[in-house]
Amino acid sequence: MADTSTPMHMWDATAKHWINNATFPLTANYTPYYVGPAGTLTAAMPTTSSSQSIEWAQPTAANSTLSYSSQPITAGATLAGPIGVRLFASTSATNLELIATLFDVAPDGTATKLTSGYVVGSLAEQDATRAWSDPRGLPIRPYGVFDKDRYLTPDQPQAFDFWLSPRVASIQPHHALRLVLSTQALQADCAGRTIGVDPCNLTTPQTQTLPGTYKVNFSSAMPSLINLPLLPLKHFKARGNEASPRIWNEGAN
Repeated sequence: MADTSTPMHMWDATAKHWINNATFPLTANYTPYYVGPAGTLTAAMPTTSSSQSIEWAQPTAANSTLSYSSQPITAGATLAGPIGVRLFASTSATNLELIATLFDVAPDGTATKLTSGYVVGSLAEQDATRAWSDPRGLPIRPYGVFDKDRYLTPDQPQAFDFWLSPRVASIQPHHALRLVLSTQALQADCAGRTIGVDPCNLTTPQTQTLPGTYKVNFSSAMPSLINLPLLPLKHFKARGNEASPRIWNEGAN
């Protein structure tokens, strides 16, 4: 690192090449995309108040996922760095579990997973002194306290900030982005796993308080969003396409 002016070496997950950069985060220019009615994901904040419900269940069950898709990005883009999510939500119980997964969607409908992250409501307390935010105060890299469970008041909406694992990915022209919300990791994905980005190792008290109906809100007063580090396509110069790295938290036990 002492011998280079660009010590950050990152793998572009879709273009399949390395890039080098001097700083992290890679940009301070973030673009919030807001979830809205009818499964929309747009740069415009909702002007009406509404909500959608989701059940705590395996993602293969009915009413256990919500999906929001953007319009195709005509010129394409480069997704580069940490990704913040803010969901205004409530629960019929005293806890909730929400998983956000971001996909790149090709014109033929093929969806490729880019990254994911999650929040458990009782562990949602933030350390504001260590969290990263953009100039508007929207989350880039939230930082949880994780010192104890703080259970929720039923049916009381509040903001839940969490982060998705940082990625560098080239979004090709006319591809869209899709944000899928779910409430449980697949049991098959958690089998035998002790670490990872999926919520596979909840405590007994947490698990006992999670069953219920969750409500995701979207309005100008409670804008649920994903804050994306979007740069122009091919913003970074490719630095070779040697074998991709083995990412420790996706597939390693």
